[in-house]
Amino acid sequence: MINFIELKSVDVPAILLIEKQAQFNPWSEQMFNDAITAGNYCCGLIFNNNLIGYAILSTVQDEAELLTICIHPDYQARGYGKILLTHLLTYLTKKQVKNLFLEVHVANQQAIQFYQQVGFEQIGQRLGYYNHAHTPGDALTFKLSL
Repeated sequence: MINFIELKSVDVPAILLIEKQAQFNPWSEQMFNDAITAGNYCCGLIFNNNLIGYAILSTVQDEAELLTICIHPDYQARGYGKILLTHLLTYLTKKQVKNLFLEVHVANQQAIQFYQQVGFEQIGQRLGYYNHAHTPGDALTFKLSL
């Protein structure tokens, strides 16, 4: 059974377990705690009572940025990413958001393919965006009109 929860600081250890296995440039514990306390929409995807994915959205007026989205590697390529994204898009539509933006590492071909399949369009590239990261590189910027 699939459920969605609002993430809280108590969930950060479980998030970090997934984050370190799945992300090119994992967020730190402090970054997750800051995102949660900043009032962003922080959503967890629960399957059979286990956290298997999460996403964090920042919304300003009629625009939003997908700060992070991640599915545990054991559950990737099984439709859970699309389920989570669909939940986010429903949330954003209710908030009357018109555009959703995101950045993705140029080397993350699986994510790029996923975003393009669900309708995101590449609108730019940020050179050296991930210069502080474990895997340095450029970011591609994408936009989805809602």
